[in-house]
Amino acid sequence: MRRVRGTDPEFLASSVYGTSAGLSARQGIYDFLDRPDGLPDWALRLLDVAAGDRVVDVGCGNGRYLRRLDGSVDVVAVDRSHGMASEVARELGARVGVIVADAAALPVPTATADAVLAMHMLYHLPDMDQGVRELRRIIKPHGTVLVSTNAADHLSELDDLMSRAVGMLTGSPSARTKWATRLWLSDAAALLAGHFTQVELHPYKGWLVIPRPAPIRAYVDSLRPYTEDTLPAYISWNELLAAVDQQLAGVCDDEPFRIRVSSGVVRARGA
Repeated sequence: MRRVRGTDPEFLASSVYGTSAGLSARQGIYDFLDRPDGLPDWALRLLDVAAGDRVVDVGCGNGRYLRRLDGSVDVVAVDRSHGMASEVARELGARVGVIVADAAALPVPTATADAVLAMHMLYHLPDMDQGVRELRRIIKPHGTVLVSTNAADHLSELDDLMSRAVGMLTGSPSARTKWATRLWLSDAAALLAGHFTQVELHPYKGWLVIPRPAPIRAYVDSLRPYTEDTLPAYISWNELLAAVDQQLAGVCDDEPFRIRVSSGVVRARGA
């Protein structure tokens, strides 16, 4: 197996999150969620902010959460990817202050944020504990930090499908490597409890009910920058996609393909 690069900062900033194309494809599959409140809207209801408060979104990506924040708050978007930061600046303009920076060394003054978001990003950091220390440093004493990640069974039906596709090519099933395995939801509360006095775990569950194979294939193809690196060297990405297509053949003919969503957030306060 080749080396997994899910915590390589340069690789992530350039190859995975250089643009929002792959991330948007992965986010698009959640259009088929069987509940009315998607994770961003649900999570932001746990955020205590008022007009004039400063919200720092660490690892902002393509601004999925920022777009939902009230225009009355002061928003700072931080991402290591110049591409992502540029897209957020271009789309949200003067509403948001954008900073290109490493989450492990935030150029944000100590105790100046009323709320901090770190959504599906801590598991990318080589030193997750240092990342949490930075979240704790920049938050005000009674401010709120939200950290999101996935539970171990998140998208398990998709994992099974990809495992079968790899098995077709190798002769034996192979579990898909996921970045979030470094920080399952069950472990995230303990990580934050080492730095915050109040820590609450809020699970988020649902089902993706997908009526046709195309969104599933698009999601799988968006995984190429890091999943390709976990395949045996003799298997090309096009061969994997062909195997996925075989696994998807006919799966939505009689009924939608259902994939479980098992995610959530940890809400933390310093005092």
